[in-house]
Amino acid sequence: MSADRSIYNLKKLMNIVPRSETETIEAIEEAIEALRLITPTRPDYYEERDTGEGGYGGLIFYEVTCPYCGLEVEESDVICSNCGQRLDWSEENE
Repeated sequence: MSADRSIYNLKKLMNIVPRSETETIEAIEEAIEALRLITPTRPDYYEERDTGEGGYGGLIFYEVTCPYCGLEVEESDVICSNCGQRLDWSEENE
């Protein structure tokens, strides 16, 4: 079973657990968070165009951020240093 499917099933389980079972709900939430963190996720890419006024002559810059918390990350990062999200640097077509 994939991590996404496991998260889906845990969320369904959480909906049927009585709200009075706070320890059970907290355990399910922690399991969902752990699965999310270990599942590699592609970073978000944002393109910024330099107008040339900054002295770079119209170059295009890219900002790469964590898809979960939005912190800027480097291609050498395996995990986000802020939230611990595993990052997937593979090409989309792989």
